[in-house]
Amino acid sequence: RIYKDKYIMDISFSEDGKKLMVLSAYDKDGSWVGELMICNPLTGADSQTYTFDGRMPIFSGFVRGGYAVMTDAGLHFMNIAGQTVREQLFGDLTPIYCRIYNDFVVCAFNKTILGNDKIIRIYNTSGDVIYNGTHAGRLIDTTVSEDFLYILFEDRLVRIGISDGSVAEKKVDGNGFDVLYEKDGGVVVCYAGVATRIVFTDEDVVVNETPDTTFEDTTVPEETTAPDGDDTIHEETTGNDADLPDEESDTTITEEDTVADTETERLPVTSLPDYM
Repeated sequence: RIYKDKYIMDISFSEDGKKLMVLSAYDKDGSWVGELMICNPLTGADSQTYTFDGRMPIFSGFVRGGYAVMTDAGLHFMNIAGQTVREQLFGDLTPIYCRIYNDFVVCAFNKTILGNDKIIRIYNTSGDVIYNGTHAGRLIDTTVSEDFLYILFEDRLVRIGISDGSVAEKKVDGNGFDVLYEKDGGVVVCYAGVATRIVFTDEDVVVNETPDTTFEDTTVPEETTAPDGDDTIHEETTGNDADLPDEESDTTITEEDTVADTETERLPVTSLPDYM
């Protein structure tokens, strides 16, 4: 058993199941402090603990080569040694969805207070924005393959190319509650009592080759500190950290699709979003 005397916000396992991540929060002198603990899930040993002063933690997860934590202020990216790589601030935007995958992080924001448009942003594990686009509708769920992000809305399934920002779309029946990727290239939309298999082709994919250059760097050059406030990032460290295994997937695509009538912005990896 692993005991925590703080409020647990999120837990997750590494891809190989050998590490457990526990994200918790507590009050210190009237301010929120986030705490991230990495340990052996069976024994609680090999513990590493990192803190985030003045941040309310919400979600966390393992990414390739490190960790990602979503707080009330933004996304916090750390390497395997616990050192801060980058913190991307959200500014005036409030996230309504966040999913941390092995190779990138997906966040969605309401574009306006009353509208139904969603800003979809994909971040790589270095904290760079690699996709920024606007899509209408209620976001239900997401899943990934090696090359694509799939987003299930209430009436359609959207496929976004990770490397080129390409977008394709298929209409689906409403009331779907989950979307799953199959290694042979298909995607399954789950309903109550039934599942429907969806397959895209790459014939009608539209690529927006004009990058938006109006973004500015929102990196916060600060490092994670240990709970006692000294310069040591690790409160306790034993054992060796190993890289996570590569995720394997097959993205063979076979059926005809409908092109999405969607506003997209493809950014170079070095460009960052303007959150204000």
